Amino acid sequence: MKSRPSLIRHVIFFQVILLAFFFILALAALFYEYKVINDNIKGSSLVSQAEHIRQFLHVDGTGEASLILPERVSSIYYNDHSLYRFAILSGQGKTLFSSQTNPLRPLYKIIDKTGSEYFRFDDLARNLTFFGASFPYQVSGQEFIIQVAQDEGHHDVLADSLIEEFFEQIRWFVPLFFISLIACSIYVLRRGLLPLKTVSYHASQIGPSNVAERLPVDGVPQEIIPLVEAVNHVLDRLETGFKSQRRFTADAAHELRTPLAVLTARIDTLDPSETTKALKNDVGVMTRLTSQLLKAAQLEAVELSPKTKVDLLEVAREVAGLLTPLALKSGKMLEVLHDIEKIEIEIEGNEDVLFNMIRNLVENALCYTEKGTTVSISLDDKPSISVRDQGPGIPDDQKEHLFKRFWRAERNKGQGSGLGLSIVKEAVRIHNAKIEVSNHPEGGAVFTITF
Repeated sequence: MKSRPSLIRHVIFFQVILLAFFFILALAALFYEYKVINDNIKGSSLVSQAEHIRQFLHVDGTGEASLILPERVSSIYYNDHSLYRFAILSGQGKTLFSSQTNPLRPLYKIIDKTGSEYFRFDDLARNLTFFGASFPYQVSGQEFIIQVAQDEGHHDVLADSLIEEFFEQIRWFVPLFFISLIACSIYVLRRGLLPLKTVSYHASQIGPSNVAERLPVDGVPQEIIPLVEAVNHVLDRLETGFKSQRRFTADAAHELRTPLAVLTARIDTLDPSETTKALKNDVGVMTRLTSQLLKAAQLEAVELSPKTKVDLLEVAREVAGLLTPLALKSGKMLEVLHDIEKIEIEIEGNEDVLFNMIRNLVENALCYTEKGTTVSISLDDKPSISVRDQGPGIPDDQKEHLFKRFWRAERNKGQGSGLGLSIVKEAVRIHNAKIEVSNHPEGGAVFTITF
């Protein structure tokens, strides 16, 4: 079975995708900021290095430039494993001093002699990349360009330490933040959709017996109100149509009763014959159908009051009393069975509806039970009531059709109207009960209603 889409899963899925996108975007922004800060750190480090060398550059009275580096400084630049390099050029670009003395050369070919200029170059022999800059200076009125460079990895140590510490601190926070955000989103969504569950519950309670009910809009999210109002408008139209159909059925059934009664009276004035007997039988079927149509229409308008108590045992006795003459006339019998100690079995319900429900079941049973047998009405304090005949039983393939309106079994062709059991089903629904149909081991059908 195909799973139905979930709004919460849908929102959370896209929220995770969106958060992941912005997280990656934030990481890219942080990386860019890291590069900028790193370059600034590099630039600051190179400026400090150039200023340091500048302190040891002198010009004598003849205009001759000299560079005397202290031993501690000289040892940094003049060794085979040095990570620092420098070069001092004249204003015309001639190399005057350099840590690269074999041959004496600049660190990088100067393009702009008027401002700072950054560059990179590789030391293939040592597999190192150097990052450097050229800075213009004036010493004793002469123009000089000081070039300094250092290993690319050297000045990253501080930045890398900061980055490492940053991620050390936030690596536990990011998953916690994501989980908390998703949990809060689920909570907010579930709470936001809670009014929809209330609306769904009210919608499930609306049926033929309470077509005037409408879905509540109190507490419903503003975005959902148009849908709820649209459904309420649909219910308005359905109620109008439903009531119109119910009135038509009831009015038609009621109007047919008088012509049928007149027709019966006129047939009674005719001389007895097979034709008049058949006509009376046909009119009887039509009268029964009309009566049941009227009862079915009335049944749809019934509403139960929880304060109304009905003695189910007493109603069963009344039905038996009413139908016993009919049973005896056809050579059959009726019995009401119950616990002898129970003098009443009370339920919440409508007495008229229950009376017609039991009467329809018993009339149906009398149609099928064999001559000389008994139809049993059994009650217990579950409470439940069972009506059993001693007829041929009901085939399994017919059980699902029994309660359909105007459906009649082949064996009942020509008898009944096909409305009796549908009226029983509606009465069961009104009383929030359930009905089961089975075949008795000793023969016959059993209809059991449990309240």
